[in-house]
This record gives sequence, C-alpha cells and structure tokens, in this order.
Amino acid sequence: MADYSYKLPAPEVVALPGSAARLLVQEGNGAAALLYIYILSGHAELDRGQACRALHMTAEELDAAAGVLVRLGLLEQHAPAARPQRADELPEYTAEDVTREIENGTAFRSLIEEVQTYLGKILSQDDLLRLFGIYDALGFPPEVIVLLVSYCAQESQRRYGPGRRPTMRQIEKTAYVWEREGLFSLELAERYIRSQNEKHTKEAEFALALRISGRALTATESAYVDEWLKQGFGPDAADIAFDRTVTGAGKLDWKYMNGIFKSWHAKGLHTAAQIQAGDSRGQSAPRGRTAAQTQTPAAPTREELAQMQRLLDEINNG
Repeated sequence: MADYSYKLPAPEVVALPGSAARLLVQEGNGAAALLYIYILSGHAELDRGQACRALHMTAEELDAAAGVLVRLGLLEQHAPAARPQRADELPEYTAEDVTREIENGTAFRSLIEEVQTYLGKILSQDDLLRLFGIYDALGFPPEVIVLLVSYCAQESQRRYGPGRRPTMRQIEKTAYVWEREGLFSLELAERYIRSQNEKHTKEAEFALALRISGRALTATESAYVDEWLKQGFGPDAADIAFDRTVTGAGKLDWKYMNGIFKSWHAKGLHTAAQIQAGDSRGQSAPRGRTAAQTQTPAAPTREELAQMQRLLDEINNG
C-alpha cells in the first residue's frame, strides 16, 4: 500500500472549543460531531430542511444527532414558536413557466420523458405543472424525482394490485413527505425505500398471523401494527393475541387486542416463549369455588378412623 502523506489546507477557521471536542470524541457519534461543526460554521439558527440537504441526513437522523448534542449540553433545545403550519401546496405555475424551462434546455425535458415512461401515459398540463413544482419549488434533483415516481408506482401496485399507476397528485403528496424527511439525495432516498419495504414485509407477516390476507391493511390497522412492531412484537406474539382476542371478544377487535399487547408490553413480554411463560392462561378453578375447595380431600388418619368407628358403635348400641 502506498504511503500517503496528508496536509490540511488553510481555509476559513471554525473554532471548536476544546471541551466540546473532548465530549464529542468521547461520545463517538460521527453524525453529532458533523452537525456540531455545521452549526459552528454559521448555522446557529438550525434550519432542518437546509441541514438535511447539506449533511445528507434524513430528518430522523438529524433529530437523533441534535438530541445527542442537547444531552451533551452543546445545543439548546427550545419549544418551537407558534406559527401556522405550512400548507402542502405548490406555487401557482403557468404553462409558460414549464415551456420556458423546457426551452432552456435543462434536465426537466428528460425528466418529463422518464416520468411518462413510469406512468405509461402522456402527462396532462395539470400533471406537468405538478411535476414542475416538485422540481422547482421543492428542489428535488431529477434523479431523485425519478426514484420518487418509481416508489409511488411500486406502492400503488402493492396497495391496489398489479397494473395500478399513481396519479401526479399522489406523487406530489409523497414528495411532501420526502421533503420533510430530507430525502434530497439518491443515497438517502434509497435508504428510505429499503426501510419502507422492510416495514411492509413485517406488516404483511403480522397481518397473516391475524388471518388477514388478500388486501392491504387500512390506515388504522397499519397504525396499530406499526406500534406493536416498534414495541418489539412479532408474528408469533400476534398469533397468540389473535387467539385470545377472538376467544374473548368473539371477533377480531383491534382495541381489545391492543389492550392485550399493552399488558404484555408493560410486563416486558414480547416473544411467544416469554408470553407463554409469564402470562399463561392455565385451567382455573370453576367460578365461585376457591382453590382449597377444589383440592382432593386427604385420606383420614388411623386415629380419625378409630374415632369414627367408636361413634358408629355408640349409635348402633344406643
């Protein structure tokens, strides 16, 4: 291996306090260290979207890194100021805006062709305006938009069956989710898609354990399953919960089953083995009788037999 030497250039200096450097090295969290350097380099007021783009982090990863800095006392966390939530709406573009972009020879022309191929149709004027908004207003690179459209097409088929294509409005709504997650690079978008696919696989396994097949979970059902998955339950636990729910409620009652999972989670029981060992429902005594009353009577002693015989003799001789 070649013996390289390295030299640090002399760019703009960013002052890193020694105490902070020691804390970051001791913590060993590269994302937190990178975020701290980013903040020191002129971003005291942290804009999450801008930081996600600059650091190639998802919103979740950025929040986790910021949480480490807060815990180390290197970053102050303030409650967000009350402000109206930004509406998920694109600016009002015109056909002239789109035409101008195409004539300027940017990547937008090629993007249109790629999207039309995925959707299997020629985009309408409304579709073009929405696509241009995702490209221009939300600021996604063309290659990420192509991946976004591909992901939406995959999700549409998963939920509604083969051959179903997403609308541009559905793609636009998903784009807002990706914007909030900071998915502005292929690497982050691909990582997000992998995590979503893994989540859907686990949901499908859970659904089969609950005897649900041939359809996607509803939004409410999916929310329940996601929560149980986060708590550490798997299909084996779902199978037991299904049996107890149908036995107790007479049907698949999601609230009833959620109560079962809550009880197990509170007891730290998550696998089938843990549940069977720590929350077994064995044969109980008949209702209204105590355990002592259901025990087999002990055989009489010799003295008790002799006393009984004396009583019988007295009765017979009386």
